[in-house]
Amino acid sequence: FVRGGVAGKGRSHVVATRLIVRDTVSRKDGTTGDGISVEGGALLELDMAAVVRARRAGILLNNLTSPDGLPSEAMIAHTVVRDTQAAGDGLGPAAEGAIPLEGVGIAAGGKLTLTSRAVTGNVQFGVVVGGANSAGSSVTSTLVAGTQARASGDFGHGFVGVDGTSVVVRNTVLLSNVIGAAFESATATLADVLVEKNQV
Repeated sequence: FVRGGVAGKGRSHVVATRLIVRDTVSRKDGTTGDGISVEGGALLELDMAAVVRARRAGILLNNLTSPDGLPSEAMIAHTVVRDTQAAGDGLGPAAEGAIPLEGVGIAAGGKLTLTSRAVTGNVQFGVVVGGANSAGSSVTSTLVAGTQARASGDFGHGFVGVDGTSVVVRNTVLLSNVIGAAFESATATLADVLVEKNQV
Protein backbone atom coordinates (compact mmCIF):
# COMPACT_ATOMS: atom_id res chain seq x y z
CA PHE A 1 0.00 0.00 0.00
CA VAL A 2 0.94 3.66 -0.40
CA ARG A 3 0.02 5.94 2.49
CA GLY A 4 -0.05 9.59 3.50
CA GLY A 5 2.66 12.20 3.74
CA VAL A 6 4.28 14.74 6.09
CA ALA A 7 2.88 18.24 6.59
CA GLY A 8 4.86 20.76 4.55
CA LYS A 9 7.02 18.06 2.98
CA GLY A 10 4.69 16.56 0.39
CA ARG A 11 2.98 13.22 0.15
CA SER A 12 4.04 9.66 -0.48
CA HIS A 13 4.53 9.16 -4.22
CA VAL A 14 5.20 5.77 -5.79
CA VAL A 15 5.87 5.01 -9.47
CA ALA A 16 5.53 1.34 -10.40
CA THR A 17 5.68 -0.57 -13.69
CA ARG A 18 5.51 -4.23 -14.79
CA LEU A 19 3.85 -5.23 -11.52
CA ILE A 20 1.86 -8.38 -10.72
CA VAL A 21 -0.31 -8.63 -7.58
CA ARG A 22 -2.29 -11.84 -7.16
CA ASP A 23 -4.08 -14.07 -4.63
CA THR A 24 -4.04 -11.65 -1.70
CA VAL A 25 -5.60 -12.87 1.57
CA SER A 26 -8.04 -11.18 3.97
CA ARG A 27 -8.03 -11.32 7.73
CA LYS A 28 -10.53 -13.64 9.42
CA ASP A 29 -12.91 -10.73 10.05
CA GLY A 30 -13.00 -9.96 6.32
CA THR A 31 -10.95 -6.76 6.47
CA THR A 32 -7.99 -5.98 4.20
CA GLY A 33 -6.91 -8.23 1.36
CA ASP A 34 -6.97 -5.41 -1.22
CA GLY A 35 -4.56 -5.88 -4.10
CA ILE A 36 -3.29 -2.27 -4.02
CA SER A 37 -4.34 0.39 -1.49
CA VAL A 38 -3.67 4.13 -1.82
CA GLU A 39 -4.44 5.95 1.42
CA GLY A 40 -4.30 9.28 3.21
CA GLY A 41 -3.51 11.52 0.25
CA ALA A 42 -0.75 9.39 -1.28
CA LEU A 43 -0.09 9.34 -5.06
CA LEU A 44 0.41 6.20 -7.16
CA GLU A 45 1.50 6.11 -10.82
CA LEU A 46 1.06 2.58 -12.15
CA ASP A 47 1.75 1.31 -15.68
CA MET A 48 1.64 -2.21 -17.12
CA ALA A 49 0.31 -4.20 -14.18
CA ALA A 50 -2.01 -7.09 -13.38
CA VAL A 51 -4.06 -7.39 -10.20
CA VAL A 52 -5.61 -10.85 -10.14
CA ARG A 53 -7.80 -12.61 -7.55
CA ALA A 54 -7.34 -9.99 -4.85
CA ARG A 55 -9.76 -9.96 -1.91
CA ARG A 56 -12.31 -7.23 -1.20
CA ALA A 57 -10.98 -4.74 -3.79
CA GLY A 58 -8.43 -5.03 -6.57
CA ILE A 59 -7.38 -1.39 -6.23
CA LEU A 60 -8.66 0.86 -3.42
CA LEU A 61 -8.24 4.62 -2.96
CA ASN A 62 -9.59 5.81 0.36
CA ASN A 63 -11.22 9.20 0.89
CA LEU A 64 -8.72 10.55 3.43
CA THR A 65 -6.45 13.46 2.55
CA SER A 66 -2.76 14.09 3.24
CA PRO A 67 -1.67 16.45 6.05
CA ASP A 68 -1.55 19.17 3.36
CA GLY A 69 -5.11 18.45 2.25
CA LEU A 70 -4.36 16.50 -0.95
CA PRO A 71 -6.69 13.63 -1.86
CA SER A 72 -5.52 10.09 -2.45
CA GLU A 73 -4.75 9.82 -6.17
CA ALA A 74 -3.93 7.06 -8.65
CA MET A 75 -2.95 7.34 -12.33
CA ILE A 76 -3.22 3.86 -13.81
CA ALA A 77 -2.52 2.74 -17.40
CA HIS A 78 -2.19 -0.50 -19.36
CA THR A 79 -3.35 -2.58 -16.41
CA VAL A 80 -5.71 -5.53 -15.86
CA VAL A 81 -7.81 -5.95 -12.71
CA ARG A 82 -9.76 -9.20 -12.76
CA ASP A 83 -11.47 -11.87 -10.70
CA THR A 84 -11.49 -9.98 -7.40
CA GLN A 85 -13.11 -12.12 -4.68
CA ALA A 86 -15.32 -11.33 -1.70
CA ALA A 87 -13.30 -11.02 1.49
CA GLY A 88 -15.20 -13.82 3.21
CA ASP A 89 -18.28 -14.48 5.28
CA GLY A 90 -17.11 -12.37 8.23
CA LEU A 91 -17.01 -8.98 6.54
CA GLY A 92 -15.82 -6.17 8.78
CA PRO A 93 -18.26 -3.40 9.71
CA ALA A 94 -18.72 -0.55 7.26
CA ALA A 95 -19.20 3.11 8.14
CA GLU A 96 -22.80 4.14 8.65
CA GLY A 97 -24.57 4.16 5.29
CA ALA A 98 -21.58 2.64 3.48
CA ILE A 99 -21.62 -0.57 1.47
CA PRO A 100 -19.00 -3.20 2.41
CA LEU A 101 -16.66 -4.10 -0.44
CA GLU A 102 -17.13 -7.67 -1.62
CA GLY A 103 -14.94 -8.23 -4.66
CA VAL A 104 -14.88 -4.80 -6.30
CA GLY A 105 -12.44 -4.24 -9.18
CA ILE A 106 -11.55 -0.60 -8.41
CA ALA A 107 -13.04 1.51 -5.58
CA ALA A 108 -12.03 5.18 -5.52
CA GLY A 109 -12.77 7.71 -2.80
CA GLY A 110 -9.85 9.73 -4.18
CA LYS A 111 -8.99 11.04 -7.65
CA LEU A 112 -8.70 8.26 -10.21
CA THR A 113 -7.29 8.43 -13.75
CA LEU A 114 -7.67 5.20 -15.74
CA THR A 115 -6.29 4.77 -19.24
CA SER A 116 -6.18 1.68 -21.48
CA ARG A 117 -7.33 -0.84 -18.88
CA ALA A 118 -9.41 -3.97 -18.54
CA VAL A 119 -11.52 -4.52 -15.41
CA THR A 120 -13.20 -7.91 -15.78
CA GLY A 121 -14.83 -10.71 -13.83
CA ASN A 122 -15.12 -8.84 -10.55
CA VAL A 123 -18.00 -8.88 -8.02
CA GLN A 124 -20.39 -6.12 -6.91
CA PHE A 125 -18.85 -3.20 -8.86
CA GLY A 126 -16.33 -3.11 -11.69
CA VAL A 127 -15.33 0.51 -11.02
CA VAL A 128 -16.97 2.68 -8.33
CA VAL A 129 -16.04 6.34 -7.80
CA GLY A 130 -17.55 8.29 -4.93
CA GLY A 131 -17.24 11.35 -2.69
CA ALA A 132 -16.04 14.91 -3.13
CA ASN A 133 -12.36 13.90 -2.99
CA SER A 134 -12.82 11.82 -6.15
CA ALA A 135 -14.04 14.81 -8.19
CA GLY A 136 -12.17 15.20 -11.47
CA SER A 137 -11.70 11.47 -11.99
CA SER A 138 -11.55 10.12 -15.55
CA VAL A 139 -11.79 6.79 -17.34
CA THR A 140 -10.50 6.49 -20.93
CA SER A 141 -10.15 3.56 -23.34
CA THR A 142 -11.16 1.01 -20.72
CA LEU A 143 -13.12 -2.26 -20.82
CA VAL A 144 -15.36 -3.01 -17.82
CA ALA A 145 -16.92 -6.43 -18.32
CA GLY A 146 -18.47 -9.43 -16.62
CA THR A 147 -19.15 -7.82 -13.23
CA GLN A 148 -21.14 -10.27 -11.12
CA ALA A 149 -23.72 -9.71 -8.40
CA ARG A 150 -22.90 -10.51 -4.79
CA ALA A 151 -24.06 -13.86 -3.36
CA SER A 152 -27.16 -12.03 -2.10
CA GLY A 153 -28.01 -11.07 -5.68
CA ASP A 154 -27.31 -7.36 -5.14
CA PHE A 155 -25.38 -5.10 -7.52
CA GLY A 156 -23.22 -6.38 -10.38
CA HIS A 157 -22.73 -2.84 -11.75
CA GLY A 158 -20.02 -2.18 -14.33
CA PHE A 159 -19.45 1.50 -13.52
CA VAL A 160 -20.85 3.54 -10.61
CA GLY A 161 -20.53 7.23 -9.63
CA VAL A 162 -22.00 8.36 -6.28
CA ASP A 163 -21.90 10.83 -3.40
CA GLY A 164 -20.87 14.08 -5.06
CA THR A 165 -18.19 12.82 -7.42
CA SER A 166 -17.59 14.20 -10.91
CA VAL A 167 -16.20 11.90 -13.57
CA VAL A 168 -15.55 11.81 -17.32
CA VAL A 169 -15.80 8.47 -19.15
CA ARG A 170 -14.55 8.31 -22.76
CA ASN A 171 -13.91 5.61 -25.38
CA THR A 172 -14.95 2.90 -22.93
CA VAL A 173 -16.90 -0.35 -23.21
CA LEU A 174 -19.31 -1.57 -20.51
CA LEU A 175 -20.01 -5.17 -21.52
CA SER A 176 -21.95 -8.10 -20.03
CA ASN A 177 -22.37 -6.71 -16.53
CA VAL A 178 -25.60 -7.11 -14.54
CA ILE A 179 -26.10 -3.33 -14.79
CA GLY A 180 -23.95 -1.34 -17.22
CA ALA A 181 -23.68 1.95 -15.31
CA ALA A 182 -25.42 3.77 -12.46
CA PHE A 183 -25.08 7.28 -11.04
CA GLU A 184 -26.54 8.83 -7.88
CA SER A 185 -25.76 12.35 -6.58
CA ALA A 186 -22.95 12.51 -9.13
CA THR A 187 -21.93 14.52 -12.20
CA ALA A 188 -20.83 12.43 -15.16
CA THR A 189 -19.87 13.05 -18.79
CA LEU A 190 -19.91 10.02 -21.09
CA ALA A 191 -18.59 10.24 -24.65
CA ASP A 192 -18.03 7.44 -27.19
CA VAL A 193 -19.10 4.80 -24.65
CA LEU A 194 -20.52 1.44 -25.72
CA VAL A 195 -22.97 -0.13 -23.23
CA GLU A 196 -23.76 -3.61 -24.53
CA LYS A 197 -25.17 -6.98 -23.42
CA ASN A 198 -25.76 -5.91 -19.83
CA GLN A 199 -28.86 -7.30 -18.13
CA VAL A 200 -29.97 -3.71 -17.39
